[in-house]
Amino acid sequence: MKKELVMVLTMMVCGCTSMEHGQTTVAVESFVPQETRYPDSNETRVYENLEMIENGEDLVVPFNSTISLETLDQQSMDLLYPIFDQQMTYLAKLFDGYNQYTNEDGSTMNNLYMINAYYGTGQTIELDEPLYDLLKLSMDLTILSDGAFNPTIGALSNVWKDKFTPFPMENTDPSEETIDTALTCVVKPEDMMDTIVLDDSNHTVTFNTYAGCNSQVILDLGGIAKGYAVDLVSKALSEMNEPFILNGGTSSILAYTPDDMDHYWYVGVRDPYARVSLSYDVQLTNTASFTSSGDDGNYFLLPDPSGDGYIIRHHILDPISGYPHNSVRMVTLVSTMGTNGICDALSTALFNIDDDTQRIELIKTIEEAYGITIEYSFLHPYDADGGTLSLSSGFDALMIEDTLADNIYEVEVLQ
Repeated sequence: MKKELVMVLTMMVCGCTSMEHGQTTVAVESFVPQETRYPDSNETRVYENLEMIENGEDLVVPFNSTISLETLDQQSMDLLYPIFDQQMTYLAKLFDGYNQYTNEDGSTMNNLYMINAYYGTGQTIELDEPLYDLLKLSMDLTILSDGAFNPTIGALSNVWKDKFTPFPMENTDPSEETIDTALTCVVKPEDMMDTIVLDDSNHTVTFNTYAGCNSQVILDLGGIAKGYAVDLVSKALSEMNEPFILNGGTSSILAYTPDDMDHYWYVGVRDPYARVSLSYDVQLTNTASFTSSGDDGNYFLLPDPSGDGYIIRHHILDPISGYPHNSVRMVTLVSTMGTNGICDALSTALFNIDDDTQRIELIKTIEEAYGITIEYSFLHPYDADGGTLSLSSGFDALMIEDTLADNIYEVEVLQ
């Protein structure tokens, strides 16, 4: 049996943590970046990253992430990369809410940026099928999650975004008034279908004015677009019947192996307490979607009012309160192929829920709605150095026990 180990390492803040008023308190500590390594395999693997998009004189980073494809040999890469490059680049443009693009015929692409540009005009615009389907899925997930995930969070995200960095920098919250004003432009689940009107027969959208919002409702699909793109591209790649891993910037990964191959993929879940280490490894059998959301990617450190360390203010914002939650530091989900988009949105929603029982209820709701099975783990903060892990029995079966980090003090299997 061949083995493949993919370690997902990102720089994370370390230090002293405690729970007070539902917030995680940390102390600043320096870190040393470390290269990704593959200690359990002697195979030669081939990587290719998606290139930046040329948009006039500008270069755009697709999905604001490093999107990569990995295969077992150069022959497979030569076969798969042109599909990966063409389709992922197209979807990155289509789902981009910050840049305008032109089609090959010189016409303006009706991408997410253009939907936002037509807000409140009453005009109906026709969308390419992937964007139409993604928008519809996002709206459905908003309703199913009671607003814990919400694609109209753009105005709120804009209030916070300039404060976040990938490094432990001290900063302050936006003013309460600014946050409250932005929240008036986050569409409530019960108003979603009247504000964003979709026409299934013509694949059109009309983005109506939202009562109470004095500026603009802004669609932001950052919590789902990358995972959904991974789903679509992986489906095309799998038709070539070659094993691969499609890595959507470490947070959304799809591993594929043809049914006639005896091959497993191993993915390492990053450790939020040690920025260059892993919490544990997970074995993905044949074909699976893997999603992991943490408080590590974009954040700042807010001085704790008690004078003891800092509070992590991360980029996963609650569309209802306007602030990030801190009851978990990492949410990891594993499901079947083609569910990365759903699981990306779900992991965001789970961050915005403070009780494991309610988290599991939402997971079951999503499973029933889409006829899928989702295995899960939640890493809870405990003390200065580590936390506790709550997970499903199915996730427990996937986890490689001897890879569990020392700072995971307790593992609880939830029923």
